[in-house]
Amino acid sequence: MVKTKINKLTMHSDRDQATLSRTLKDPTFDTLHQLGTTLYNHSAPFAKILQSISDIKKSLEARIDAVSLDAGLLRANHCKLLGTVDETESTVAVLKLLEQGMQKQVREMEKDILMLHHREQDSEGCFRQNNIRVPGFPEWAESPSVELFLENWLTTTMLADKVPNFFSVEQAHRTPGKPPSGPQLLLF
Repeated sequence: MVKTKINKLTMHSDRDQATLSRTLKDPTFDTLHQLGTTLYNHSAPFAKILQSISDIKKSLEARIDAVSLDAGLLRANHCKLLGTVDETESTVAVLKLLEQGMQKQVREMEKDILMLHHREQDSEGCFRQNNIRVPGFPEWAESPSVELFLENWLTTTMLADKVPNFFSVEQAHRTPGKPPSGPQLLLF
């Protein structure tokens, strides 16, 4: 049985067949030596197989190098991303602290604004009460501007001996009233 398998695999001529028959019948001949010789004589298919294995090995080594390089780049990008995430988290934490402080400042400013609004309302009320009322001027005597008329009148009548243009009238008007009641008061 062994003989027929070897014949099918390795022998191509009658002379090779005869040689193989003699060596197989010889008990002193080593079977391994015989197989080695047979493989040596017919090594062309094995050379192709070895070459293919070598090519596959080179291709695999190149692919392994490429994958290793990609893995290294991925590790570097991952480390960079982790650094960016840590930086962002610390920035967000700082911004949260700032936001809490700013909320407190906004609440304090709202209180200040409300207090200033109340002061302004009180000041307006006080200014209304402290207006100077001048009666007795005929209607339309203040034309064209009530403010200029009062400044000139105050400078000429009351402050003639003092420094001229010591003050200015910011706002002046006549009090509202019905026309038949006579001239109305001037307020400044």
